[in-house]
Parts: sequence; C-alpha cells; structure tokens
Amino acid sequence: MSEKIDVLIVTFNCSKTLRKCLKSIKEAVPYNRILVGDGGSSDGTIEIAQSEGAEVHLFTGKDNKIGRIRYKLAERAETPWLLYVDSDVYLYPHFWRVMRHTMKPSVGMSMAAQDAPPSVLSRYFEWRNKRFRFVTFSNTLVPRDLILSCRELLNVHVGEDAVYARFAKSRGYDVLAILYRLSYHDKGLDGVDKAFERWGRDLAMQRRFINLAFSELIHIRNIFWYAIDEGVRKKEIFSLLRNSWFMLKGFFLGLRT
Repeated sequence: MSEKIDVLIVTFNCSKTLRKCLKSIKEAVPYNRILVGDGGSSDGTIEIAQSEGAEVHLFTGKDNKIGRIRYKLAERAETPWLLYVDSDVYLYPHFWRVMRHTMKPSVGMSMAAQDAPPSVLSRYFEWRNKRFRFVTFSNTLVPRDLILSCRELLNVHVGEDAVYARFAKSRGYDVLAILYRLSYHDKGLDGVDKAFERWGRDLAMQRRFINLAFSELIHIRNIFWYAIDEGVRKKEIFSLLRNSWFMLKGFFLGLRT
C-alpha cells in the first residue's frame, strides 16, 4: 500500500491557526494532496490555504454543512485512505509513525488523543476520553470507499464524527481511539462554547427535542461522574456546565430561525 495520502480540512475563518496547521501536516505526513473545504471565510483563510499549496473548494448555501463538506472532499480525493485534520490542529512530527500502522482492512476509523490548552475543560475531556474512549474527525484516518458509503453525512452539520463511527461499526469495522497524544488542538473555551451552541442549533433545525434532552442529560451525568472520580471543586463543576447552557442557547436560537 502506498503511504501517500490525501489530507482533508474543513475551514471557516481560521486564519489564526491554519498556516501552522498546514505546515505541521507537510512536515509530518507523506501527503498526496491537501484539500480544503471552506464554508465562506472572510478573514484571509482561503488566501493562506492557497499560499501553502492546498486546493480550495468552496461550499455555500445548502452545501455549507460540516458533514457534507467532509463527504464532498472525500469525493474529490483519490487515495485509498484519507486523513481529516481540523484547521486548529497541529500534528506532532511522530504522528504518522504511529497512525500509519492503523490502516488495516478491519479498521474503519482511527484517531489519536490530543494535547490542548490547559483548562478545567481539557482536564475533563482527558478523563472522559480515558473512561469512555472518544470519537473525532480532528486527526482521523478513514478508508475512502467506506466514508463514501455513509451518505447520511450529507445532511449532518454537527456530530458527524459520531454518525460515521456508528456507521463504520454497523458495517463490522473497528473504530480505534489511540490514547497517545499525537497532535495539539488549539481550541480554547470560546471555541468549545461555539461548538456546543452549533450542536444545539442543529438539533433545533431538525426538531430533535428528544435528542437534545438525551444529550444534555448524558453531558450533565458525565460531569458529576467526573467530579466524584476526580474530587473537583464546585466552581469547576459550574464551569463545565456552561457547555449545557450554550447547547440550550443554540437550540432556542435555532427554533427562532
């Protein structure tokens, strides 16, 4: 199997991190092409991507959904395996030495743990990853043929990683969560808040009230479980619960649109 691989990145106004992301990919991965799917950036993101040699494809209107962009980029790719990297992720030099060994016929998705800016939230996510494993598209290898079989991604804007993981498992493939930290995710609390708000808004647009309630209950349960396991202070618990608030905020904003 050739080790050359196409790298796929979804972008939106990420000029602060994209250049470093692209440089880390070029230094760590034997890439064939780097394909960027942009959702309408206005901050120089597109120009940075082009200056670093990436191919830029624009997705607007109904096509501007994260799952759809990931799928459409896979259609444009050409290598048997694809590497998804988020625009605020920096791969470590040893990333490929570890991840290349996961490209096996039985594997449908493999992803690695990441370092993050120190915070209450990063400590919680580290605990959650060890306790329940994790699913992400932020530094993730997938077989191209398999992801193109998952057409549900075309209509997904949030949680596309979980959608694809369920699909891969249903087809009998392994989903590997590697606990070695092989990259750095440069996302602070503000970025996480926006992700939860986007999640809530997407649930509202689909009128998925039960899914909202279930997601909120699971999140709150996990926080209190974490508090018991790690003996965290009440102040930290309230800090973590802000994610639930942003999901609710996004849901009510979505109902109004």
